[in-house]
Amino acid sequence: MSEDAGVVTISTNGAVTIPVEVREILGVKNQEALVRLPHVEVAERTDGGQSDQVESAGAVRMSEDGVVVIPVEIRDLLEIKGEKAYIRLKDISVAKKIANGGEA
Repeated sequence: MSEDAGVVTISTNGAVTIPVEVREILGVKNQEALVRLPHVEVAERTDGGQSDQVESAGAVRMSEDGVVVIPVEIRDLLEIKGEKAYIRLKDISVAKKIANGGEA
């Protein structure tokens, strides 16, 4: 099962919060997990610029609060490294649930 997060804000350090509704549908609300982010696309940069480029962030760790960090290499490819922007996340899926803050 996969879900779209729609447009979310990415901070200057690459942190993004997956909406609680999406985490609930995926069965990982208030739980750490490894999630797959196969579709990361810039919706709008803070300078007003846009891009049609889509990249895959692979599998990344999600905190209990739904925070993931998009790898710096992906941000560099999307030309949003070190800046705040709006990104579109599609086809998010759970690779593995992490029990009690343990190892993946």
